[in-house]
Amino acid sequence: MVDRTPGGVMWVQLSLALGQRNSVMIYDRETHKQVEPKFILEKIAPSPPEAESIEKQRFELSERVRRGELSGFLEIGTDVLQVLSIEETRDAPEESAIRYQSNSPTDIEFRAWADQMINKAVKQRRLEDAGVPGEKLTGLLQQVPLIDKGLTRRTAAGKIEDVSAQTPTIAILVPIGLAMLMFLIVVVSAIPMMQGVLEEKQQRIAEVLLASVRPFQLMSGKLLGMVAVSMTMVLVYLAGAYFTASQMGFAQYVSISTLAWFGGLAILSVLMFGSLYIAVGASCTDLKEAQALLLP
Repeated sequence: MVDRTPGGVMWVQLSLALGQRNSVMIYDRETHKQVEPKFILEKIAPSPPEAESIEKQRFELSERVRRGELSGFLEIGTDVLQVLSIEETRDAPEESAIRYQSNSPTDIEFRAWADQMINKAVKQRRLEDAGVPGEKLTGLLQQVPLIDKGLTRRTAAGKIEDVSAQTPTIAILVPIGLAMLMFLIVVVSAIPMMQGVLEEKQQRIAEVLLASVRPFQLMSGKLLGMVAVSMTMVLVYLAGAYFTASQMGFAQYVSISTLAWFGGLAILSVLMFGSLYIAVGASCTDLKEAQALLLP
């Protein structure tokens, strides 16, 4: 860590926060086993403020990272404690920012922790410089909790009651469930179309049918028939899911418009993928050729 603030105040603040984290926060409260990685900070004396010296120091530290001696290095600008306007914050110079360099972009745990701790320390120092007493800092910086709730409803007895808290899991499971249902419908509907066309060609049934109808009429009939079967599946699955959700009190999170859009998009998906699978089946003579064309 290269702390360029006057007096190295950020190094002191971050060292204290790091000591508390490594001694308490990384261990499970019940099993007392380490569940998070331990961070080790090395203090690096800042180079002279000239641009050439700063770039040279960054290169030397980058070489240490490449050799595996460091995971990355953190550089705190000299003016991070100064108060900037919103316009200045959007295009802040490096002197008023935090800089983190590493060759492990997926290793974001330290970056996120350092960002949180440094910003917290900077806010506290700014409030102290503004004359706000230290004992009031915790209360002033306390975040207001946001509680997710469902819609208030009236019971059969006429009493108005509040709905239990809405968990974020529901907001994730609803779209995932609908997407998996649409995927299931496409797989169950489209693949039999291809296999049916292949079987009719192999058993010479298609030749008899084509003597009575045009190829476009034959394929369109197959496709529309499978769409009707798919929509029957959609109605059965959605009705069962909606009934289950209403019994569990989750029906209010699935609107009728969402289900209507799902039905329309399911029809389009079966039409699109069904057409592709029928075309593959009509272009091949056996299942091996069809499997070779399915990948693209």
